[in-house]
Amino acid sequence: MLLTLLILINLARVNPLVLDTDLSKLAQARAEQLYKAKQWSHTGWQKSFDKTNCKYIGENLAKDFKTAKEAHNSLMASPTHKANIINKKYTLIGLGTYKNITVELFCGQ
Repeated sequence: MLLTLLILINLARVNPLVLDTDLSKLAQARAEQLYKAKQWSHTGWQKSFDKTNCKYIGENLAKDFKTAKEAHNSLMASPTHKANIINKKYTLIGLGTYKNITVELFCGQ
């Protein structure tokens, strides 16, 4: 699912994002944290980037989608989430999924 999601994201962009292993670990941890806390909000999302060198940061969350295409289409239909996906300042992305939650973390240096 995550590889398909990365492909869909990059098809929507002028310049492709590079999948970053460290950001993906953070996205995975964030997905697990949201699921286990039964929390569904962007509250505290900036903390995911505390130990990174990211100057520009963003987060997209998707929940209860069975396919990457469904999740991506939903995010692209939201102006604020779409803005993260196509933001030219972002060069790196981290992707994580846990149970029914997918997290996209965006980073620009």
